[in-house]
Amino acid sequence: MPSETAVAWAVSAKNTLHNHDCFSPNVIVFGRNPNIPRVLNDRPPASEDVSSVTVENNLAGMRSTREEFIQS
Repeated sequence: MPSETAVAWAVSAKNTLHNHDCFSPNVIVFGRNPNIPRVLNDRPPASEDVSSVTVENNLAGMRSTREEFIQS
């Protein structure tokens, strides 16, 4: 995973996971956490060409940075 992607997911994990009086930094600043697209609720854009490998790599990066943030 490129270092820019790893840093982006680490920042996302820190800003969206609950860590201070049950609020995340995003909730404190913006009033809500970002909506991450999910297969159950959202359909992918028809005009965007994204390979399944790219999606898989991003989801794996998100998962691993969240797990490491929680462990720390």
